[in-house]
Amino acid sequence: MIFKKDFFLLFASDFTFRYGYQIGKMPLLPYFAMILGASEILVGTILSISTLTGMFLKPIIGFLSDQLGRKVWLLIASIFFIFFPFMYQFVDTPTELAFLRIFHGVATAILGPVTLALVADMSESNSSIKMGVFGMARSAAYLFAPITAGLILNYFSIEIAFYFIGLISIIGSIPILFISSKKSNTKNNISSVTASLKNLKDSILKAFKVSFYNKAVWRAGILEFFIYFTTYSVKVFIPLQILTSDSGTFIKAGIYLTIQEFFHFLFRPIGGRLGDIWPTELLIRYGLILMIFSLLNLSLSQENNILYISAILFGVGQAFIVPASLSLIVKNNNFSHHGSEMGLLGAIRNSGKIMGPVISGFALLFLSYSSLFLIMATAIFFYLVFRSVYRR
Repeated sequence: MIFKKDFFLLFASDFTFRYGYQIGKMPLLPYFAMILGASEILVGTILSISTLTGMFLKPIIGFLSDQLGRKVWLLIASIFFIFFPFMYQFVDTPTELAFLRIFHGVATAILGPVTLALVADMSESNSSIKMGVFGMARSAAYLFAPITAGLILNYFSIEIAFYFIGLISIIGSIPILFISSKKSNTKNNISSVTASLKNLKDSILKAFKVSFYNKAVWRAGILEFFIYFTTYSVKVFIPLQILTSDSGTFIKAGIYLTIQEFFHFLFRPIGGRLGDIWPTELLIRYGLILMIFSLLNLSLSQENNILYISAILFGVGQAFIVPASLSLIVKNNNFSHHGSEMGLLGAIRNSGKIMGPVISGFALLFLSYSSLFLIMATAIFFYLVFRSVYRR
């Protein structure tokens, strides 16, 4: 049997936690920050803080889970997921919200590496299938959460939304209690951590040095920086643009984000398949062109049909680019350093996620939303031209 009980329990828990957490992000969090009095730049900062937390903690948590066991970290994550949603009702200022987001972000910083490591532990065979199916939990959460948030905000209130997130998190913690855990000698494991840390620094520096000078990593990294800079800027500020328009509603903002995620989810396997057939650069080029047209549409109109077409174009563009950028590294054939290369790529990608909302928020102090999206489209166009010329 490919999928055993523990896999289904972990799948259910991961989906439920992420579903609740994403309900609390877009479109809820930008709107909540704005009504607390946050400027656009502070909104971007608040949305980026949890990603910054993850950048620092994920490698450490992943390492410690190798030494001390997975389940204990899942239980710690459960406590964070359950406790902090109920704290949002006591937030009165943007600074307090930013501070709370740091601690709430710890939950996902634990969940990400530990659940993937646990799936890997379960995957003595059929590992690709299990990883692929497990990845659907995250994708499904991103797909359903925005429209759920839109509906709750439209018919109820922000307070009800955060109570709902807390309730969802309680439900998500239940499957973890029934996941099998391997008993380990904690004393020996702590000694193992100490011994491993002594050799870890040199190994990391050596692998990082090799990866740092790999042109394929930087070509993929700069591409992903642009994509995630743009993606997270749009995710943060398109709900605010919609809500400040004459016909804007929470449901409309949620529908936009859900459509974008749906088409990204739908076309991701197609993008991966096309990457095996078409030249990688051609697939990247098509993806960038789709994103340019999406941003141009966003800059020109907020009419429903135009808005939703923009969401489709953006999602399909992402679906083409992301697997293509990863293949740039895989085709490099430096198998002994793939882990380090992916780690460096992830750091560059996360810097785009963090800097995008912050820099865009600063730009919005001087620009309109439409002007911001137009500048983004122009920047991606010039990057596309530069990439095509440099390729030759």
